[in-house]
Amino acid sequence: MLARIGPASLGAHQIAFQLFIFLALVLDALAIAAQVMVGRMLGAADAAGARAAAARMIAWSVALGAAFGVLLLALGDVVPRLFTGDDAVVERADEIWWLFAALMPLNGAVFALDGILIGVRLATCGARFAGRPLGANRVGRKGVARSSPRRRSRWRGRRPRQVMSGIGVRPPSG
Repeated sequence: MLARIGPASLGAHQIAFQLFIFLALVLDALAIAAQVMVGRMLGAADAAGARAAAARMIAWSVALGAAFGVLLLALGDVVPRLFTGDDAVVERADEIWWLFAALMPLNGAVFALDGILIGVRLATCGARFAGRPLGANRVGRKGVARSSPRRRSRWRGRRPRQVMSGIGVRPPSG
């Protein structure tokens, strides 16, 4: 679609896209931390702690996104020239740069929410899989979830095919 517009516009969008992907990976690192924190707290039946951690991670992600946005605005004349020496591409990049920088705080919030929601999903699916209510698996002093000896012995000595069929996954034939 952009190829119809021209090579300069295509080059400017490519610069913004490459930087977006790089910054998305940095923001996604915070989302993964949020996923682990929220899932762990929900698994330990600490809903208030999970909410506080989620709010804290959203705030940190928005702040980091805003810092990226300010940095991108401040370096708006320098960064595109690191990617190209073509003045037409740099000129086109200047036209979209403000929008690219303005979306960074929103990107931070979206990535944080993504991690938080994945953490909630993993905590609830894990509790459902174990057949226990959320929070029934308490984490011990060393960070290892305790379970009953009966539950541990049920899965001991099983082959992967037996485990997969036990959780409802049809193993590949062969």
